[in-house]
Amino acid sequence: MEIFHNTTGSSNETLEDGVILERIHRDLVADFIPLMVWLGVASVIGIVGNIVTIIFHGWKSRPSSTMVFITWLAAADLLVCLLMIEQILDLHLNVYFTSPVHCKAKYFFIYVGVYWSCMSLTLISVDRFKKVCRPISKQFSEKSSRYASMIVVLISIIVSLRIVFALDISEVEVITTDGSGQTAVGHDCYFTNDIDLKTFVSVCHAIDFLFLLFCLTTMLICYGRLFVHIKKHTEQMADWNGGAAIVSSTSHKADSALENADRRITIMMALITVWFIICYIPYVAINLYFKFNSSSIHRDVLNMGIQFALRLPYLNSVINPIVFICLNPKYRYFVKHQLCKCKEMSTSNNEQNEMSGNTLLSLSNQTTFNLR
Repeated sequence: MEIFHNTTGSSNETLEDGVILERIHRDLVADFIPLMVWLGVASVIGIVGNIVTIIFHGWKSRPSSTMVFITWLAAADLLVCLLMIEQILDLHLNVYFTSPVHCKAKYFFIYVGVYWSCMSLTLISVDRFKKVCRPISKQFSEKSSRYASMIVVLISIIVSLRIVFALDISEVEVITTDGSGQTAVGHDCYFTNDIDLKTFVSVCHAIDFLFLLFCLTTMLICYGRLFVHIKKHTEQMADWNGGAAIVSSTSHKADSALENADRRITIMMALITVWFIICYIPYVAINLYFKFNSSSIHRDVLNMGIQFALRLPYLNSVINPIVFICLNPKYRYFVKHQLCKCKEMSTSNNEQNEMSGNTLLSLSNQTTFNLR
């Protein structure tokens, strides 16, 4: 017995789904334009800011463990800011994300940047704690801090390799934004739906959560104890200066300058840690929500607000160099000096071009006069 299939109806249905999906794609691109513009502007600011941060802290500052850690942190932030450019392409593709290689490579580098940045901030908090609260204990040297930073990069790469197996192209049921209620099936880059890898994906989520929790706990403990120590020390110095103790004015000023520098660096790095927490809380909250409400992932993941919140961690890498400029007067002076040099070079080039133009004009007039 022969079975006849209604191929015409099937092809019409497929064609209709394609038209609906194309309309949804255009609407999403239009909705994502503000986010794409924000990513473009932020990426330029972050790339320039982190390159200048690397130059200043890596080559223009007095070598120390803190400067080494900040340089490597800026390198991690530079990687994240470069990936922001790819995120613009990601938003433009939205429901047409069909390349598994692009999907896996993208998230591999994102995870490397995030793990690298988190561990660098954690090392900086430990370094500041040891320098201020445990000055007589063994400290990070310039050499050991450089080795520690290299190990951080290596660990970030190794830990992020698992993402290559955990991510894949997933089907996404999307709905039109015009209120008609029409749906179509698109594709997006997300954790695989393979039943055999379900446990592996859950382990990946657990590793990410525990890692982030460990880093945040370490940073909060270190900076919490730092601020308690600084507060007590400030109160003791106030009581001591108010008493009858007589000290050498020169040594007192030197100690005071050193303490102020340590305090400023500590506050600067603590503020960067606070920004880190603020940027990552929405990201973690949304991923936890999707983890326990898997039925809403495909419906909500392309929402404009969700997409913005999922990209807030990128903002952390843009803010860091801005914080350095605002709270480090030497760095601020360096940036101003470089801008002035660029302005002087531009003015000098304009003057030379103007003089060359005047010379050519004078020669032209002289030639014309001689011909006459």
